[in-house]
Amino acid sequence: MHMYGRLAVGSAAQQLRQKRGLTREHAARECGVSKRMIQGVELGTHQPSLELALRMAKAYRCKVDDFTVAEDTNEPAEVSQ
Repeated sequence: MHMYGRLAVGSAAQQLRQKRGLTREHAARECGVSKRMIQGVELGTHQPSLELALRMAKAYRCKVDDFTVAEDTNEPAEVSQ
């Protein structure tokens, strides 16, 4: 298994939000953060904390793992144990 230092969360987060039919504003309200924070995560300028990732997963009705893809391959990230 590979360990990736940086994970690309943005595009997956945006796709999951849109699939659920949420606007950034609505997603921000459900997650208890600002719309700017959701935008930053989606654009890759902000790496979400574990707490925010858990809130987003709940709001988007998915698993936290669904947000993470390896930045260099666009495949799900694998982390060594």
